[in-house]
Amino acid sequence: MKGSSGRQRIDRRGSLFGSLILAQNDDILQLNAHIGTLQTHLSDPTVLNKESVHNNLANAYMKCDRIEEAIGHYKEALELNKEDAAAYMNLGVAFKHMNRFEEALKYFEKSLQLRPTADEHYNMANTYLKLSPPNYTSAISHYKEALRMDGGHLNCHQNLGLALKNVGKVDEAIGEMREAVRLGDGGEVNSFYNLGNLLGTKAREMGGVKGGGGEYLQEAVELYREAAILAPVDADIKTNLGITLAGLGRGAEAVAEYFEVMKLQPGDAMTHFNCGNALLQDGDIKGAIEQFKQSLTLDEAFLDAQYNLGITLMEAGEMEEACKVLEGHLQSIDEKEDEDEDEGGEMTEAQVMSSLDDKALIYYNLGTMYSKRGMPVESKEALENSIELKDDDSMAHLNLGNQEISLGNVEEGLKQFELAVQFSPDDPSILRNLAYVLIEQGNLEQGAEKLRRCLELSPDDNEIKSYLDQIEEELSIKTKILNDIKVLEEKVATEEGKSNVKDKAGLAMAYRANNEFGKAREQLEQCFFLQPNHPQLPAILEQVKKQEVELAAENEKEENTEKMGNEEIVHATGRFSMFGGKKKGRGKKKGGKKGSGKVAVAG
Repeated sequence: MKGSSGRQRIDRRGSLFGSLILAQNDDILQLNAHIGTLQTHLSDPTVLNKESVHNNLANAYMKCDRIEEAIGHYKEALELNKEDAAAYMNLGVAFKHMNRFEEALKYFEKSLQLRPTADEHYNMANTYLKLSPPNYTSAISHYKEALRMDGGHLNCHQNLGLALKNVGKVDEAIGEMREAVRLGDGGEVNSFYNLGNLLGTKAREMGGVKGGGGEYLQEAVELYREAAILAPVDADIKTNLGITLAGLGRGAEAVAEYFEVMKLQPGDAMTHFNCGNALLQDGDIKGAIEQFKQSLTLDEAFLDAQYNLGITLMEAGEMEEACKVLEGHLQSIDEKEDEDEDEGGEMTEAQVMSSLDDKALIYYNLGTMYSKRGMPVESKEALENSIELKDDDSMAHLNLGNQEISLGNVEEGLKQFELAVQFSPDDPSILRNLAYVLIEQGNLEQGAEKLRRCLELSPDDNEIKSYLDQIEEELSIKTKILNDIKVLEEKVATEEGKSNVKDKAGLAMAYRANNEFGKAREQLEQCFFLQPNHPQLPAILEQVKKQEVELAAENEKEENTEKMGNEEIVHATGRFSMFGGKKKGRGKKKGGKKGSGKVAVAG
């Protein structure tokens, strides 16, 4: 839920020493004939070098993928000559191909003792990387020792670079991969490819283009293009080229690469997902929706594609469909977590926190969409779920506050706004919301205080300036009215003032200006009693009585609305009003994911 860059395919190691090269169908007959000849040599007393026969038989069996038989003959050779370094090394290769890496290391170690060459160190390093978990420290040590013996070992530079990357030494890794590119003299595709990946990693560490990583991404583009010339039908290269172009903001070029990948590798959900992200980056929402849907057609359990489809539908205004997609997405997440739990998998603390944050964001976006669909109860519930999972999300508190107020729960709404301010004290949009509600509730002083803070944070916001001027003028008028009321109340409380029609009429007008129509009526009735023949008093008194009745009716209506509100809304009608257009939707796009890259067959 998260940057629109795609996720890169996995890095490729250089080819490994002693790689298992399997025979093609046409060679099998010849190999079988060769094996038969060698077997006769074993029983031929005139053949003296049986060690050589066992080694050759083992090599032939290895080419036929008959590894157990090969191991047997390598061991027979060692029985005849325990100092045969090549046999130890070949046994290591054989055990490595059977994924028995600890045994492979034992034989490679013996080979290294007998014949300390760069190749032995290289094989040891490669096998350490095959352990679970990989032993990067030992692997790096052996790669460096191999390079001390043979600095021109291209594959060793490649694999050392990848090992260094995995321990976070990206700059050192880039140096090794640059050397591999130099040694390859422009013809080694994996060196271009892996260096491109490393430069992309460096750029991401710097924060992408905004963080100054643009030059690394641009160089990566050039490297991928060089690799694509050498391997024009390699889907992984074009995938990473597309991802890197997207990282540079060149969405249209990225889309073109992804469509090429679709031709080379049809039916890949990840490619359609990455293409959707690039189309979205390029402003083609309709095209992005089509690609996310295609991704889900190919892999309906693709969680990232579910989320991005929901958010993109929301941006397209397709709220009902977007809600259905995100509701289904939540269900899919729960099912996946239950499935993982049943399989005995345990999430790390970081994974648990990430999952909670993801769910909180989904509920948040559902809350914003429900509100736009006129479903305040559902919106409130979704936002409450979001806050339960991530209670410090100021925007969730802000929007929940809006919902509470729209449902007539003003006190709870203000409480949510205060929480939003607590978590984001310098967010002008949140302060503005709180100010508007305070002012609507008649609390001009606190509302003006929040508006002043907004203006400190956004001094060029002319809308806030204008509104604050208006509120401060109202405050000035209100202050004068309250002062007038205080002075006149003191006057009419005296013996002389009790019969002073002028002061009583002035007090009545001050009460009226402050919407205290009952008190205004009382003062006017006393004036009428003292001066029954006053020509203007009867009309003014009737106007004030009418205003008093209207205010009472309005207050009663608001009370009834609050009492009935929940019952009306349960039936999914309800109302939702947004204060000053300040409700803010938020949706993040997930980046693409790593797919399974091509790794050379291990030796």
